Amino acid sequence: MSHPTELERLLSLAEASEEETSASAASGMPSRALSAQPERALRPVLALLSADRVPQTACRTCEASCWHSTSAGLHAYCKVTHSIVFSPDFPMLIEDCDQLHLPIDN
Repeated sequence: MSHPTELERLLSLAEASEEETSASAASGMPSRALSAQPERALRPVLALLSADRVPQTACRTCEASCWHSTSAGLHAYCKVTHSIVFSPDFPMLIEDCDQLHLPIDN
């Protein structure tokens, strides 16, 4: 039994990725292939909250989000879109964003 060459290994990975993309397209669900990012930490303001108070929005770990805890509730401002992306008056939760798929700044 021979070991696969690096080229064979890369081709195998590409084929697996294509199969995942085809399967997700057929199911109507987005592919998560881009999300092979390291686990991101909660933003500092959110890390101080109890887990049940942390909104389940993609912005909770995004470095472009700036969170504020006020007497009116939590608010988040996006430094990329220059807009409020979470507030008590904006109940829509952002599920995914291109910014999350960019490399983490170190």
